[in-house]
Amino acid sequence: MSDIRANTISDAAGTGPIDLHKQSAAKAFGTCSSSPELKSPSLNISSLVDTGTGHLTFNITNAFTGTWYTVLGTGHSSAPRIVTVNDPQTGSFDLYIHNEGGTNVNTGVRCAAFGDLA
Repeated sequence: MSDIRANTISDAAGTGPIDLHKQSAAKAFGTCSSSPELKSPSLNISSLVDTGTGHLTFNITNAFTGTWYTVLGTGHSSAPRIVTVNDPQTGSFDLYIHNEGGTNVNTGVRCAAFGDLA
């Protein structure tokens, strides 16, 4: 098995990053603490807004082509957490974090979004 190692992958002109259009890789991902604070590394997430207990809005740097993209999320906590997505927009998505009883709770989350970028 071979390894591919690189410090930078550039576009064909060598002037910028490669585009991830029409590929199956995640187009955005992020991790945040329960504070909440956006942690590194993240991809295509410009900011995080605490919109209420257990409700976070992730703002996307480069928008999706439409609202039919997929967001997956998981809460990281010692107790089970349920993460749901509601009404994603081309430039942001909201995550809701619940405990088993359905009550919104603050906890750290990890998320990834898959779809086509504009």
